[in-house]
Amino acid sequence: MTDSSSLGSSSGLPVEIWTLVHAFACTDDGAAGRTLSLVSKDWRTISAPFRFQSIALVGPKPILRFVCLLNSNPESH
Repeated sequence: MTDSSSLGSSSGLPVEIWTLVHAFACTDDGAAGRTLSLVSKDWRTISAPFRFQSIALVGPKPILRFVCLLNSNPESH
């Protein structure tokens, strides 16, 4: 995980609090997790465990793309 001093010093909150925020935020169709991971390297690290916590796959094309994603990067899940 990320160094709590680097994230905590800029926000005033410990990394454990940010982890809870990310866990609760990543309960939509995946949009929040994608957005959080783009904020900074620290936030990408924090949001990584919640990457596939909630996803929405509507139709065969998104399902096939998701399967390809999982097959191309097995260590991410």
